[in-house]
Amino acid sequence: MSTSYTFSAATNIGGRESNQDNFFAGGIIPFPSDEVNFSSQGIGESSAPGIFVVCDGVGSRESSAKTARATIDSLVNRFKDNTVYDYSEEWLRETICAVQKDIADFLNETGENGSNTLSFLIISQEYFVFANIGDSPAFLVKNSFDSLIELSVRHNLETYNRLTGKPVGPDDSRYLLYSFGSNPFDLSSVVNIADGVVESGDSFILCSDGITNAISEEKITEMLRDGAQADDFVNLAILTPGSDNCTAIVIHID
Repeated sequence: MSTSYTFSAATNIGGRESNQDNFFAGGIIPFPSDEVNFSSQGIGESSAPGIFVVCDGVGSRESSAKTARATIDSLVNRFKDNTVYDYSEEWLRETICAVQKDIADFLNETGENGSNTLSFLIISQEYFVFANIGDSPAFLVKNSFDSLIELSVRHNLETYNRLTGKPVGPDDSRYLLYSFGSNPFDLSSVVNIADGVVESGDSFILCSDGITNAISEEKITEMLRDGAQADDFVNLAILTPGSDNCTAIVIHID
């Protein structure tokens, strides 16, 4: 059984001097490029599995933009090599381990010192699988529920303090615990994984925190239910003074 869907993707420099975000959607990876803003739209059929990826380079370093691109390249190549369409938890953890090694090799070979988050969604037949490292959020609005479901776990100090009952500081969300780059942790052991059944009327959004820092979850829910596209989220988020890089991928299941 296959599922049809539409998708859109957009990224904008926001109030920053450069754009460290990057994405993969519909075969497109916008950066590196002379442009700092980019958007696209397309349609898909889940009989041929599709993958959607958002990476957010940490800080404002150019090296983080390069590491984000290298992470997308590594992940997408391994997705394409999976010709049996096995997206089990074992495959996901093995893939995260392999991508982490690829990035370590990339840093050693190039002398770069960047790091980045990773969130990705795979739609295959009537199912989806999702995984993330870092704090780039992803949400699902199911046709059968009114509320927004967060698929991601934000790997930052705020989440850790909440889970362990410790006081939460005003800037704790800014401190990442896990990311790709010069990270000593085995990311395959801490990757967050979620999966489920895709239904007609479901909507997904993957984004960088430039979106969620500017748009409330209530507004995100409303916009997804109204059929908003990635450009709508990005264009709203960049209205916030001093906005971060803003990136979104939106998938609406037909």
